[in-house]
Amino acid sequence: MPGTVRAAPGNPYADDALAHVAEAARELARGGSRWLVLDCIGYTEAMRRAAAAASGLPVLLSRTLAVRLATEVACAVPG
Repeated sequence: MPGTVRAAPGNPYADDALAHVAEAARELARGGSRWLVLDCIGYTEAMRRAAAAASGLPVLLSRTLAVRLATEVACAVPG
């Protein structure tokens, strides 16, 4: 089902990155988001967990998705 795409800044490189990510996640949840995507390779698993805890929403981590996709491609190649 299509919906509105929302964005909120959460700097993964800041000294207080977990707090940045958690606050952005809360903001997006309050705005009606149903899923969150951490779209920078700099986001970590700890940040994914912080966003999920702060928002109560499922959170996708782009670096994990990239590795899983690469694994699928590597396994699909005959040889």
